[in-house]
Amino acid sequence: MDDWDFEHFVADLWSRQGWTTEVEQQSADAGVDVRATKETPFQQKALIQAKRYGENTTVGGPDIQQYASLKHQEDGVDQVVIVTTGAVTSQAEARASDLNVKLVDGDDLVQLVDDLDAYDLVEQYADLGGGEIDTEAGGSGESAGERSASEEARRRIQQADHPSDVGVNYPKIIAVCGAVGFMGALLGSLFPEGSLPYQIFYGVGTVFILIAVAGVYLDMRTLRIMGVWRPSKWYLYGSLIILGLPVYLYHRRRHVPQKTPAGE
Repeated sequence: MDDWDFEHFVADLWSRQGWTTEVEQQSADAGVDVRATKETPFQQKALIQAKRYGENTTVGGPDIQQYASLKHQEDGVDQVVIVTTGAVTSQAEARASDLNVKLVDGDDLVQLVDDLDAYDLVEQYADLGGGEIDTEAGGSGESAGERSASEEARRRIQQADHPSDVGVNYPKIIAVCGAVGFMGALLGSLFPEGSLPYQIFYGVGTVFILIAVAGVYLDMRTLRIMGVWRPSKWYLYGSLIILGLPVYLYHRRRHVPQKTPAGE
């Protein structure tokens, strides 16, 4: 995502935490990227500076000194927050502590996304940029062909009326591969450990289990993009255990409405 999208991404993250946010227009940006206010449990106001940096760019002490002054530009400001995709120097941490500036570095940002289960926001904003990927600014270096294929897949998912319209029956893949994986592990246990049949059955079982887990990931991604259901990441972790696969399919069936034939 570009700098402008990143500012909106940060604003939406704070909105998820109960803040009312406003992104400053670029022409009027005097250092404040996002203004966030909150009425409960008490009235609060935060000014947020969003810095989309690459992995080799850091926020230093002078940056903290500069942005700490934002607090004096408006009345009623309780905190200044600097959110960056990069790292923060030890000098910056010390200055932030002295000047009451809150720092959110790249690792903190990842943790915040995880805590808020905000992967849908990452997918939403990361797909908006129309220019070339800037590898120096932390981009993935994905080729134009790969981006085109990814965008086409996302477009197909977003235009589908029901998960079954996507063209891939993920629940069937999960069920079949999970069953084959379980049978492989079961048959492998009938042979002495280390024997050739043991290795073959367990190897085949492991491969099919991994395919089933990949199916869970892709199915969860599809459901999130469509806004049908936002399953917790723990379903994915649990699917690494064979019994986690039927648990996921059971809860999926409960949360995702079944498609009815046309005309019914």
